[in-house]
Parts: sequence; structure tokens; C-alpha cells
Amino acid sequence: MRNCAERAESRARVPFGNFESNVSPEGCVKPNMARFALIVAVSLTLPVIAAAQGRNESQRRAKQNLWAAMTVSQPVIPKNRINDLTITFAIVNDGDSTVNPGVAASHLFVNGVELKQWAFISSNGPKGSFNTALPAKRTLLFVYALGMYFQKPGVYTVRWQGDNFTAPDITFRVLPGDL
Repeated sequence: MRNCAERAESRARVPFGNFESNVSPEGCVKPNMARFALIVAVSLTLPVIAAAQGRNESQRRAKQNLWAAMTVSQPVIPKNRINDLTITFAIVNDGDSTVNPGVAASHLFVNGVELKQWAFISSNGPKGSFNTALPAKRTLLFVYALGMYFQKPGVYTVRWQGDNFTAPDITFRVLPGDL
């Protein structure tokens, strides 16, 4: 059986109105139409890819420009004082433009397990404009009393991360009894 090019050479061009048909009677697409379709597909796809790369680049730059950390009020705390436990959270924008630090979409992990109440906790209380628009060279600082989530004696490791930052883990210990 002959291929499309051989079949195309063996037939005369079939006019279609004032235009020639781009598909041969055998169902083969003529090369000029295939080339045109490829150019259209590429020209429609490239802007989408470029926009996605631009978003990825801006997210990467935002992550590089945000520094985050946590501290615990006491590294060792007796169980009878656990309700006094607070964790301070900080994000510094080291960049040259205002960014959304993404606190509302962040996640808090305790011993590797996500604290499901974190979305509720982090959205409660008074919020300033820095929570959604942290200016360049400025700091967002907030504190939560989280003792109720550490009631059992043991060693706890806490991790906090968002789309644009990851704070270093903190570790503290809850002792049985009192000091």
C-alpha cells in the first residue's frame, strides 16, 4: 500500500470552491495543513506555559524572600502548667516587594501529624494588613496559646509551613507532674 505522499502525487488536486481541499480523498492531511495546525497549537500553548512558569518563578522568589521561625515559651514545661504554653510565630519579608505570606493557608504539624484545628486557630483573633500583604523588609509576629494540644507528657516536635515558607522545627518536652 502506498503512503499519503505517493497517493497525493498520483492524483490531481481537487478544487473546493476557490480553495483546494486540505484532505485527500484517501483521508491524508496535506503537509501544509498539518504544518499550519502545528503552528496554531504551539502558538496557543506557549503563552499558557510561559504564564505557568511565571507563576512558579514568582512563588519561588516569594519563598526565597520569606523567612519564618517559631519559638516556644519554655523548652521544658510541667503538665500542671501546660495551659501556659505559647508558641510565637514570625515571618520576615526579606524581598523588595509586598507579598502575601499565606498564613491562612499554612499548616502546623505536631510529631508529623497535621493539627486539623490549625486553620480555625490561625484565622481567629484580630488580624492586621500584614497577614495578607506583608511589606518588604517588615515582620509579621503573632502568638497562640496552644497548651491544650500538648496535654500528654512527652517530647513534641512542631513544624510550620506554608506555600511560601517553611519554619525550622521546634522541639520541647512536657513533663509529668509539676516542677
